[in-house]
Amino acid sequence: MALYRPIGIIANCAPQIFGEYKMKKLVIMSLLSIFIIIFLITKGYPYSSVYNPEWAIKLSWVKNDINSWIVSDNMDIPLSIDTHIYYVSVHPVLTYKIIKTFMEKYNYSYLSRENIVDIVWGSVEEDYDMIGTSTVGCFAENTLEEYLDLDITCNRAWNHFIARDQNNDFVGLTKDNLCITAPENSSSLRWAKDDNNNLYNFNTVKAYGNSANPSMRREAWIAIGHILHLLEDASVPDHVRNDPHVTKKTFEKYTGELTPKKINDHLQDDLINSLIVDEDNFDNYFEKLGDYTRKYYFSDDTIFKDEYDNIPLPVASTNYDDESGYFYNTVGALGLDSENRKVAKIGLISGVNLALVGKYARDYILENGTKKLDSEVAKDSFKDLGTKAILHGVGMLKLCIEEFDKDLDGAIDRDDNCPDIPNPNQADSDKDGTGDACECTIELVYGEHSEQTELLRYLRDSVLSQTPEGQQIIRLYYQWSPAIIQMMEADEQFKEEVKEMVNGVIELITETQSAYPTTATLQTPHPNR
Repeated sequence: MALYRPIGIIANCAPQIFGEYKMKKLVIMSLLSIFIIIFLITKGYPYSSVYNPEWAIKLSWVKNDINSWIVSDNMDIPLSIDTHIYYVSVHPVLTYKIIKTFMEKYNYSYLSRENIVDIVWGSVEEDYDMIGTSTVGCFAENTLEEYLDLDITCNRAWNHFIARDQNNDFVGLTKDNLCITAPENSSSLRWAKDDNNNLYNFNTVKAYGNSANPSMRREAWIAIGHILHLLEDASVPDHVRNDPHVTKKTFEKYTGELTPKKINDHLQDDLINSLIVDEDNFDNYFEKLGDYTRKYYFSDDTIFKDEYDNIPLPVASTNYDDESGYFYNTVGALGLDSENRKVAKIGLISGVNLALVGKYARDYILENGTKKLDSEVAKDSFKDLGTKAILHGVGMLKLCIEEFDKDLDGAIDRDDNCPDIPNPNQADSDKDGTGDACECTIELVYGEHSEQTELLRYLRDSVLSQTPEGQQIIRLYYQWSPAIIQMMEADEQFKEEVKEMVNGVIELITETQSAYPTTATLQTPHPNR
């Protein structure tokens, strides 16, 4: 009703002021202006529909729903806020899949239900300006129990973009639009890693993950969810092709309307045996996933725009199928040429079927027709990119947890009696503060600081630890050391036999060095661990 009053005033007063012709023109322009304003409010802002009471969201509802299907481990359970699925489904489902795949891949059964909920919740929270998540006021305005109030002039999601500049360096969004002032934004990599305006990033994980305070450690789990969200965004073409989409575009609109079960159905089944990305550098995850997405997929506004802001075309995008009307690339989730993926559709002139026209007409349409994305393109893209997001996310989750549990045995480093060797039971038979897994047979034979012990430590750290086979030898050594030590302490003759065997190993090492003098010496002193 509020809109009718100014329209009525214009209609009644304009004839006397402007005359009949000018009055009609003024009314038309006024109505047009009003419609434009309504459009900008309702369509031009990606989260604007939350202002409609029928669509309003409290994030506490979202958190309760997440807890429900994590407790049941059943994604068939619909969220109670199905009308809002557009906003909250994709990131929590991808994040939950990352967690489950990680736990299975690395036999990591030490995450509590609370830990899992905190991580998944963090992946939701990153999209919303929750109080306490940022040092910037407009990036931290909402609470769990308030209806979302999303500021059109300032939004956390502006920092969810990563591209490369002319020097091939990482940058955030550099293109302005109606609602975004690009130069103020951080790249998603920096935002996830160490931006001081963001209170939930990798710095949080490093600062709180090893804390003696359980509440502080919980903050680290939530921060991991924020990081995974940002990495998942690197699998969205708009976010890596410098495309400042004000409204949800084809890819995000398609995925945003899927239920958790349908999202799960899009993803590759056998993730545990897939090529998990395992990097020891935080930046590499964003670099690899972002570059892959940028290389093989378009966003709506960058289709066949060669060198769009120094971003080249997807390499295989000119592989065109005459009958289907789609352009394809040929790279699947595993990086193999095993399955064609639709990347764009030709907008046919007058609905012409390309299979039924001659070469001249077909070439003309290809040259002049409108290229676009549609739901079929988004479906193919998500099957690949959603899976890639999980494969990178598993490695990122491992990297984050290793910041405070480097041997991945469920005991944080500050409390672990053997932080370098997995020992979930923390057994310490002799009660000396060093776990049985770290009790060293060699130290009992030669002494903790002997030349022989230092030499074998160096062999362990500089040679054996560098290969999977050597790492397996190390694991077996520490696995059997406690039992061997008990036997040596009970049987002096057995201890001498072990010493004789180890002397033979040391002699072999020495002979090898003499035969191959260019081999780096193994007798370099190494700090005791």
